[in-house]
Amino acid sequence: MTSARELPWASTEQMREVDRIMTDDLGIDLPLMMENAGRHLAHLSRLRYLDGAPFGEAAQLIRWANLSDAPTIALDVPSGVDATTGIAHDPSIQAAVTLTLAVPKIGLRQRSAAAAVGELYVADIGIPPQVLARAGIDNAHGLFALDEIVRIW
Repeated sequence: MTSARELPWASTEQMREVDRIMTDDLGIDLPLMMENAGRHLAHLSRLRYLDGAPFGEAAQLIRWANLSDAPTIALDVPSGVDATTGIAHDPSIQAAVTLTLAVPKIGLRQRSAAAAVGELYVADIGIPPQVLARAGIDNAHGLFALDEIVRIW
């Protein structure tokens, strides 16, 4: 672990200036920076809280959300559901709606995930179909021809 004393620390104003330099001077997209931040957040979440059955505070929050009268919207895959197998661990979010990203995940169509998924939508996040094809994901051409968010069920 890195010592906190060894790290550079920045103020809000300094970080605003970093964002301005990145976008205005270097031409780096703010959405790209946000995508990187989201990817890192998802990675950390999987490492610390969501690899397998949720536990600790993550499990408590999931149980609390499931008891709420407010509808829950899951982003990409409901917490506690395996994106590949569809296994819905105890606990897993019981979403009213799931907005999955780029293409539907295989696990979301499994019966074991049905109660956790709710209504299922897929959103275009700008991945070209040829990139998906190179990764072995076929039939993506035309998926977002009519809209950037498509209802699956």
